[in-house]
Amino acid sequence: MRDRSGVHGSMHFSLKDLRANRLGSRDRLIRTEYAQPALIPVMPWLGGEAPPPPTKIETERDTNGVALKINDNSNESTYFALYRFEGSEVGSIEDADALLTTVRKTGSETSFIDNTAEPDQTYTYVVTSLDRLHHESDGKEQILQ
Repeated sequence: MRDRSGVHGSMHFSLKDLRANRLGSRDRLIRTEYAQPALIPVMPWLGGEAPPPPTKIETERDTNGVALKINDNSNESTYFALYRFEGSEVGSIEDADALLTTVRKTGSETSFIDNTAEPDQTYTYVVTSLDRLHHESDGKEQILQ
């Protein structure tokens, strides 16, 4: 959310009440305000720079959707942002609607299954690396026909 003062974000008081989900308030927030994943903003006062992009991305259709394998030998990356675009064109990773999810790095090879992919649909996936301070690398792309 953004107000006129330029402040971004939300605050809930108290978390105890939000977790209790009285009158379905937590469910409503999940469906509306927090339905789309988002990246944590970089805190520039902490310094740092973006890690290198993933080394290699592999995609393969299976019965559960599209399996992605992300190869990354960098010690600098902590997690990945996965973007999905319909067709064989790479869109902008600045488009928040393209962010599919984030995935925690699990060694030199990290796997993810996109179970929302439609069969016989062409997708272009772009994967970026992020460090512990949330600096984002350039993307590495893979087209799935």
